[in-house]
Amino acid sequence: MEARRRRVKLDARRPMACGLAAIAVDASLFHFVTRSIADATRAIVKLRTELDHIDAVQDALSEAEGAVRAYVLSGRAEDLEPYSQATTRADDALRALAVIPHESADSQAQVDAFMGLGRDRLQILGRAIDANRAGNRAGAVDVGTGLGLSQVYVSPPPY
Repeated sequence: MEARRRRVKLDARRPMACGLAAIAVDASLFHFVTRSIADATRAIVKLRTELDHIDAVQDALSEAEGAVRAYVLSGRAEDLEPYSQATTRADDALRALAVIPHESADSQAQVDAFMGLGRDRLQILGRAIDANRAGNRAGAVDVGTGLGLSQVYVSPPPY
């Protein structure tokens, strides 16, 4: 009888041990899946932030280019107000983009190249404004040729 009781106790322990093992495996799997989802979410949020800054730079540069075109066409200083606001937004977005860490040298190189293009574009716009202020409208158009300034008709100033 004692042997039979011992066997029953052992038989009852095996399903409990298997159940505990199943719970441990399930908890490990849940932890792994949860961590994977959290890591993927962080990567997506980081990428979305980076893309938002890139979009902000592109939008600001487009607005600045439009303001420079308006200034070159009209010669009025008040047309530079949107330019000043747009260049400030572009600079802020470029600075924010610069501080985002990157895992690979390739992605960092791409961001650096984009930032270089953005800063070059701002310098070209500044040179076009300087040429126009100096009274050299043709020079402003020549400087801005890559910006499409040569595609608009430049009339003589109304004054």
